[in-house]
This record gives sequence, structure tokens and C-alpha cells, in this order.
Amino acid sequence: MYITSESSKPDNSNLIDVKEFGKRIAEWAKKHGAFLQKFGEISAKNEISWGSLVEENAVKYPNAIAIKFEEITITYKEFNEKVNQYTNYFISLGLKKGDISKVLIKNRIEFLLVYTANAKIGVISSLINTDLRKKTLEHCLNLTPGKMIIIGEECFDAFRDVQSSLNLTDAQNLCYIPDYNKQMTPEGLINLPQIIKSYSTDNPSTTKDVKTPDVIAYLFTSGTTGLPKAARLTHSRVALTGMLIGNVVGNFTTDDTMYIPLPFFHGTAIMTGWSSILAAGGALALSRKFSASRFWDDIRKYNATAFNYVGEICRYLMNLPPSPEDLNNSVRVVIGNGLRPEIWKDFKKRFDIPTIGEFYGSSEGNVAFFNILNFDCTVGYSSSPYAIVKFDLDEEKPIRDDKGFMNKVSPGEIGLLISKSEGETTFTGYTDENDTEAKLFRNVSPRRSINCACMLP
Repeated sequence: MYITSESSKPDNSNLIDVKEFGKRIAEWAKKHGAFLQKFGEISAKNEISWGSLVEENAVKYPNAIAIKFEEITITYKEFNEKVNQYTNYFISLGLKKGDISKVLIKNRIEFLLVYTANAKIGVISSLINTDLRKKTLEHCLNLTPGKMIIIGEECFDAFRDVQSSLNLTDAQNLCYIPDYNKQMTPEGLINLPQIIKSYSTDNPSTTKDVKTPDVIAYLFTSGTTGLPKAARLTHSRVALTGMLIGNVVGNFTTDDTMYIPLPFFHGTAIMTGWSSILAAGGALALSRKFSASRFWDDIRKYNATAFNYVGEICRYLMNLPPSPEDLNNSVRVVIGNGLRPEIWKDFKKRFDIPTIGEFYGSSEGNVAFFNILNFDCTVGYSSSPYAIVKFDLDEEKPIRDDKGFMNKVSPGEIGLLISKSEGETTFTGYTDENDTEAKLFRNVSPRRSINCACMLP
């Protein structure tokens, strides 16, 4: 939320000058007005999906680089054709819209192929956290019934440890994707890259049947208050969000490259990183994992103009010894969440980063805040209806008045962020309806327009 003030402010204040705010919002509206009008028309049609964006890019930018990974580069035409081979094979197995495919692969090209192939059919990718082991991994694999489990070589040992405890049926297909080829394809598993070679590279007919509100993936919560829950992620949350962020925050074009070292089972990478650069026809530079010591070398190697961050990544980069190479980068915008105010300005200055697209939100939340105007030390603005209400920290529940309604906090007071669950901001929740219901409050306000609200995680 932007906090405005006409008064003078000390250097360490986060208050934003009213006149400067007005100036920036006017410039922003002038620059992006035509796009926003077109975006509204596209959103209303509900025809955009992840697969349709990829197919469109393959036609519009066939020779543009889609993926940079280690020493490999793939164009949009090549990427789409390889995706189609996976898609057409999955269709031959009988997979259809609404089915679930469990994906246990770390950051590499094959993850992107499988995720997109599923999306073209309307199959939901259940994106399993590849860091999980034993009981928690078993829980997540059993939580969402699926007709297929796709396991990367790098995750097979963890899978094998829990395989005997999984609810597997004869109808399920166990697929295997080699990585460094250190082992043979395990008995009973299908070698996916090998078997798809004979399948067509043509676009499947199913892509047009996948609509914007359809679910594309399940993302798992961190499980800090219990076992992880599977949150529903729609094509809208990736395709439309990507179009919006890529245009109004990143101003991305086909000349841009987004470097992502975050795991793709994480919402930030899926929803704000890859989606925003793909929507612009730019390139994704993918890293297997985050490494502070290798980070800037990768940025220079891939000529990245943007990167995705989360949590303390920026602090880890600030903790590196100062180097003359700090300014030797082509980054012009970073997009993520969790950049702390106490290092914000120093981070921008040290690495010469003009724009920080900080946001606040969650994978399952129905409201998000975005720093679209590039002010320092703020998560920005939300166009969705929301309120911050009084909250009892000891009882861990919102405070209701004698009429049973919630009340907004006073300025400077800590409260609970809630958002109206209705229409475009309907809370899609989790696969378990009880978990979904637990996040909802009813009779929030005497105004009938706010009778159902969602608690933001």
C-alpha cells in the first residue's frame, strides 16, 4: 500500500511525496493506457492459456531464443515443437483435461517441457517440492491423485525411498527423465525423452479447449503450520499475470533475458518470472539453483537484463565481497518479494539496478500488491478490494465488534489482511475444501458487498 504525505520527510522515511506520486502515476497511465485497455479485452474473453502463449510465440518469434540453460539455447519454434512431442505422447496415453500429473523434477529444460505439455492438454501439473524427503514427500505425492508421475533422475532416490508407501494404481504411468545419465532407466518406468521422439511436433488440437480460468498447476504451501497443502493455480495466474507484469513492470521485449535461479515449484518463478518474460517473447535463462558466488557470472554469461528474487537472495548478494565487476552487468529490472528496506537503496546503487518490481502476495492469495511506479522500499499498490482488520494475536483470529463484524485498524496498527472473494478475485483455494473454507470469513462487514472475505496467508 502506498503511504502518501505532503510534509517533508527524513531520509529514512518510507513516506511518498504526493506530487511525485501524481507525476509517476500520470506518466505510467499515459505509457500503459493502450495496453491496459487491450489487456481488459483479452481478459474478458477467457481464451488465453499458457499453451496458447507458447504457440503464439512460436509463430511470431520462431527464431527468438526461448530458453538458455547451461550451454544450450532453444528457440521458440524448437521449444514448441519439443513440447508438442511430449503433449502428443501424453494424449496417446489417454490423459485429458482435468487429469493430474505429478512432477518431481528440479530446474532444467525438461521441467519446462513437461509443464507446458501438460498445460496444452489441460492436465494439472502437481509441482512437488524437490527438497522434500520421507513423510512430507510421501504426503505431497499422495495428496493429489494422478494418472502420471514424472520423476527426474536427480529426484529418483528420494522417490524410491517412499515408493512403497504411495497410493499407486495400475492406471498410473511412472515416467523417468534422465539428467546426467548416471543410471539406467529404472525397471517399470518409461524413459520419456526416448519414447516421445517418434511423436508429432504439430500443435495438438487440445490447446484451444484450455481456458483462462482452468487450473494449470498445484503449488504446495511451505507447511510451516502443518503438512503442506496443495493450492490451485490457474492459467489466469500465470498467463495474464505474466502479460501484466512483463508490460507494466518489466517493459520486456524479445531482446530481454530473465535469469531465474529460484525453484520452479515456487510461485515466484512460475507466476512472475518465466511468465512475464514468455509473454513478451523474451528468453528465460534458467539456473539449477541459486548460488551467490556464481550469480553475477551467470548474469554476464546469459546477458540477462532482469532476474527473479525471493527472500534473502538480495542480502546474500550484498554479503559478497565488493568487486570492480559489481557494475559490470546489464540488469535493468528485478522482480520478486522480500527485499528488505534496510538494504534496498544500497542494493540498487551497488549493482546499478534502475528498477525494482517488489510485490507482496501468495500463490493461493486473491490479492497482490505490486510496486509498479518504482518507488523505493514499498510493495506498492493493489487494485483488488482489500482491508486490514483488527486481529487478536494471542487468539490468532480477527476481532469482531458487538454486532459480529470486523473493523479496520488505525494507521500504524498491526492487523490481518483480507480481500473480498468474489468475481475476478474469487479465492480458488486448495484441493482440500476444508482447508479452503478455513481461509474464508463470512459476515465481515455490515455492507452486503463484503459478506465473504479471504484471509491472506
